[in-house]
Amino acid sequence: MRSGASSTLVISSLVFEYGCDAMILVDSEYKVRAINPAAQAMLGWRNEEVVGRQSCRTVLGCRTERGRATHESDRLGICLCERIMTLHRAVESATLRLRPHGRREIVVSASCSPLPVDHLGGAMLVLRASEALEDPLTGGEMRAGELCMNVARHQVYAHGQPVHLTPIEFSLLRHLLTHAGRVASHQELLERVWHYQDIDDRDLVKSHMGSLRHRLRNAQVRRVQIQNVYGVGYMLTTPEDEPTPE
Repeated sequence: MRSGASSTLVISSLVFEYGCDAMILVDSEYKVRAINPAAQAMLGWRNEEVVGRQSCRTVLGCRTERGRATHESDRLGICLCERIMTLHRAVESATLRLRPHGRREIVVSASCSPLPVDHLGGAMLVLRASEALEDPLTGGEMRAGELCMNVARHQVYAHGQPVHLTPIEFSLLRHLLTHAGRVASHQELLERVWHYQDIDDRDLVKSHMGSLRHRLRNAQVRRVQIQNVYGVGYMLTTPEDEPTPE
């Protein structure tokens, strides 16, 4: 096997292994070479429909968010993969509007990095849903107990100090804060955070929820609790949510 093909297979296996975020591998011809399960669930394409057959533009149906074309790379067009392969440097954060295959338009946050694979070149694109960026109810900021989440800046603070969360932990906390005081089922979290459809992976939710709780404890968060509702899911509560004794 040629070294280029071997390298592509290694990278593709990593894409599939770390599947919490939607990840797509694109070659220098802008053809999709690999797409992980999370990307398939988010975009509505099947692996056999995409790999080696479709361009990234077709698969994503992307365009820049209105009013956000302020970076010099925005002059190069709407395709984020084209931008980074033209500029030869990574785009760490961008907002894209996608039209998933047969679905309504969604807003995502994206990052993209040049990915030299011998003679193939290419790029690695990572997508994360960020519907809360346009949610007028949040005003870009949510508060509960000692916690303050700035959605637009993708930052969380406790007692005025930053709390460092992974993207999945941030999305979990955002969903729980948005729906504080009610139970979010395992399936709801899988669909809204991981964008998995018809997949029941409670161990995945449990693992990341445990990590989120650990980070909040380390940040001395006392007044916000993530309760496990046995057999159903999780609920974020604060003292304000508790009933007042008569």
